[in-house]
Amino acid sequence: AITPAIPVGSGPRTIVSHGTHVWVSNHNTNTVSEISIATGLVVNTITVGSNPWGISYDGTHVWVANESSNNVTEILASTGAVVNTITVGNTPIGISADGTDVWVGNYSDNTVSEIQASSATVINTVPVGSQPGFLSSDGTYVWVPNGGTNTMTQINAATGVVVNTITLGPTPNSAVSIGRKVWVAVAGNNSVSELNASTGAVIRSVPVCGYDYSLPADGT
Repeated sequence: AITPAIPVGSGPRTIVSHGTHVWVSNHNTNTVSEISIATGLVVNTITVGSNPWGISYDGTHVWVANESSNNVTEILASTGAVVNTITVGNTPIGISADGTDVWVGNYSDNTVSEIQASSATVINTVPVGSQPGFLSSDGTYVWVPNGGTNTMTQINAATGVVVNTITLGPTPNSAVSIGRKVWVAVAGNNSVSELNASTGAVIRSVPVCGYDYSLPADGT
């Protein structure tokens, strides 16, 4: 059965869950909606920066990339309180928290900002390809799809150093890492590429429908 739709803010962009609640970035209303999974009700609406897009959860905090204010909002998940606002590069869209650091793709700067989660401070800025999109960190590597150069940048999470640049199909824009595999939405040819997380080698390409933009995963 299809459950009833849950009203949130205008222009919902990205969603993340931590088991009991779901968090939704509302691009047009500069808010994040917190939804109780048990009740299906919005229990909190949190004001963040301008045009929030990417959203990630690290077990304690929810991190929100605010596209037009060039910053990241840190929210304490247990209370919904905003605890920090961190300035990053221009047009941050993608964001991924791995428990130690938070990685932010700055679309207009062609860079990735590394935020130390414990101090909420930018500790590194890594040049990547053109138009970095929805990146993914697995704790060992950060995987950054670059839509403007049709590549994936592989960053060593411990050092912040680029270790590989992988050629993909046209307009890769979203990545998710699951164990020893990385999956990339390649929107320009309506496919998803599967990569070996150890080597960065492309294993196969899976055709899908339409212009694939978001790529969540459940671990299997």
